[in-house]
Amino acid sequence: MRKYHELGTAKNVLPLNELGALPTMNLKAARFERAEEISGERLAERRSHLGYALGARHSHLDSAGYSYDQKTVGKVLSAENVVNYLLEEERWRQVLTSLVICLFARGVYTPQVVVEAFKPLGWELSEGDLKEIGRKIHLLKLKYKLGEGFSFEGLRFPKRIFETLTPHGQLDPAFMKQTLKLYRARVEEELRSLEAARRG
Repeated sequence: MRKYHELGTAKNVLPLNELGALPTMNLKAARFERAEEISGERLAERRSHLGYALGARHSHLDSAGYSYDQKTVGKVLSAENVVNYLLEEERWRQVLTSLVICLFARGVYTPQVVVEAFKPLGWELSEGDLKEIGRKIHLLKLKYKLGEGFSFEGLRFPKRIFETLTPHGQLDPAFMKQTLKLYRARVEEELRSLEAARRG
């Protein structure tokens, strides 16, 4: 199971391709000549690894950092850009999973679509209301994790991710540490604010 923790299900692309069991071309072929380009190893880039490390479940499903990596090839991003994306995406996913929406359909269920879906039920929620609900759920999950022994200090990135060239170039350990530090500072401040409001 470790392979899925580090690379997600895309880890299966190369073995399935080698076996002739990778459905492709709308099931017209079982091998893909460019499988290397979509393999888990190729997609294992900075936001992916940050998403795995920082996500509430340490899963590629937490924030889809891999998707952000794919969309930003060739762009220079700051640690703040990455933290903003990871938090925004994971927090919206808290809303979707609370509504029992399959994450494969997440592109359909935009905030506006979800707002409209609530109206026939008599719920008048704004996009801001939904995002705040997602933020609170995310913070409560982090609070629980921290209470059960999780610590940001214990997070380590595998050495090999800094040895593998990605479409974004060589990963920079300093960038990863800076992003982790920024993420931690932001969520810890938000947790303090949440606790103060609760005591209020």
